[in-house]
Amino acid sequence: MQNKSDRLLEIGKLYCDRGDYALALPNLIESAQLFLAEKNFDLYLKTQQCLLKIYSEQGDQEKINSTKEFIHDLVLSENLQPSSKMYYFLGHCSSLKNQPETALEYLKKALDLGLKSNNQ
Repeated sequence: MQNKSDRLLEIGKLYCDRGDYALALPNLIESAQLFLAEKNFDLYLKTQQCLLKIYSEQGDQEKINSTKEFIHDLVLSENLQPSSKMYYFLGHCSSLKNQPETALEYLKKALDLGLKSNNQ
């Protein structure tokens, strides 16, 4: 059985996929807060990716910037070992911020980690 944060994410993703961002945002924001409180960082990042898509469609550079900064702070404060997925996420944020060099650096790290994990 799914918990509240999982249900909110699924509802938010459905609205996001339909392009109904006004209904997607509250569900995704609440699920992100719950996942962060639960320290479920994988699902937190998945939720943030949906939010980032919406912010990108809306051209909201301020929210894109704050999302990227928060992810950086989260990695440092929680002493997370960045995964391939996290580097991909940071590369995507940098790309949306029109920082192609930084985006390329993150995406190369994502690819390197992804290839290493497939070889093991």
